Amino acid sequence: MFILMKRSFRYVAEGNECSSLNFPYVLALKPLLPLEYFNGGGNNFIEDLLRIPKGTDVYDLYCISTPSDITKIEKVGRLRTGSEGVRDGGGLFFKHQRREEDFETKEEWKEVLKRRQGDVVGASYFDRIFDDNNNI
Repeated sequence: MFILMKRSFRYVAEGNECSSLNFPYVLALKPLLPLEYFNGGGNNFIEDLLRIPKGTDVYDLYCISTPSDITKIEKVGRLRTGSEGVRDGGGLFFKHQRREEDFETKEEWKEVLKRRQGDVVGASYFDRIFDDNNNI
């Protein structure tokens, strides 16, 4: 999973807007729960999620700070459940955002990316990295 940086890092945990915006080029989430945990075969995914106990490590978070060196991947955190799952009737939604929005803040990235268009950092890139080295 990849997240648009500028909008995601705009606010601190308390909900206040950051005074100085600093965000990585790419953020990737590496799942920690084994696939077997989700035994519903996709049919009972919500029920599977509700079974995740409080305090369970769900994802490791990795980032690439700049497009200048996409081989430098850093583990920056871990996502852990803070409570039991709760069914609330809402949903989880994702909205596509253009990278150009990030470039408004990090203009130096534009030039790097023009020179390095062949360096694509997407899901398949991280799949290879995570498969080759589980201990990044």
